[in-house]
Amino acid sequence: MKPEIYLPKAVKILSRLDLTRNYEEVIRSVFDHVKNVGTMVVTYNAGKGILRARPMGDGEPRFTTVLDFSFKPQHLNREFQRASTPRRTMFYGSTVREGLKTGEIDTPRVIALAESMPWIRDKTVSGIRKIAYGKWITQEPLELFAIVNNKGFHGVNSFSEEVYQAFLKSLNAHSPEYQNAILGFFDYIAQEFSKEIRSPLDYQVSAIFSDMMCNHPNIDGILYPSFRMEGQGLNIAIKPESMDKLALFAAGEFLIYKNKDQMMVGNSASIVLDGNTLEFEMNEDEKHLDEVLKIIRVKSLDELI
Repeated sequence: MKPEIYLPKAVKILSRLDLTRNYEEVIRSVFDHVKNVGTMVVTYNAGKGILRARPMGDGEPRFTTVLDFSFKPQHLNREFQRASTPRRTMFYGSTVREGLKTGEIDTPRVIALAESMPWIRDKTVSGIRKIAYGKWITQEPLELFAIVNNKGFHGVNSFSEEVYQAFLKSLNAHSPEYQNAILGFFDYIAQEFSKEIRSPLDYQVSAIFSDMMCNHPNIDGILYPSFRMEGQGLNIAIKPESMDKLALFAAGEFLIYKNKDQMMVGNSASIVLDGNTLEFEMNEDEKHLDEVLKIIRVKSLDELI
């Protein structure tokens, strides 16, 4: 069946599924027919930084190995996430592009915090929480499938707009029917990557699509705008088989002090690494409690508990 006929049918089938139930077999069957249509693949060159953040629970011991800052072990990977399924764990990280336009987020730390701790955006709550971070550097180019069809994000994410425009140009040789069909399909996929989630099953479409794209040996992962940052910044999901293309060059902990809509992020511990060290002990960073109290407008940290 021609793509201009099947792609609209695929969108119709998928959009009608009640994702409060597990439809993995149905979704995989639908995607099995569309996996060879035109795609948007970008090369993320060597020397680029990716920040991986991991929330830490109360009393959880400090992370001390490279594996602590890598992907979730497969035996603990039991739920769908935005770009991963229970069948395949993924390494999640945040990044920013080079050549940012005025007003665009210029640090992956903000994106990583928003993605891993939605709590920080809730202006009704206060507290103190800890998050670990690892700074990874690409040692070899990564080939990433780009999710950029959410045009509502283009105004705050110039990368998404540029890749989208390049994709439009690549479609010029095809018929208008084919162009409309493939753009409509990827519009739907982008919507699934940027929708509000109520339960892990809501991730089924984006997760299974990512899984099937990553089955291609030349695809290392998925690149998509940060939904929790309303399209600003970029997130990367990399399959475990491609992690040998990255190396860890720094690790640390942030303490997040939050008094409703007032927040400060301070370093708790850190270490600079050489990309080869597998185990390490972080160095304690100097605390500036007086400055923290002043910024978040409390007299004592007890007010946050």
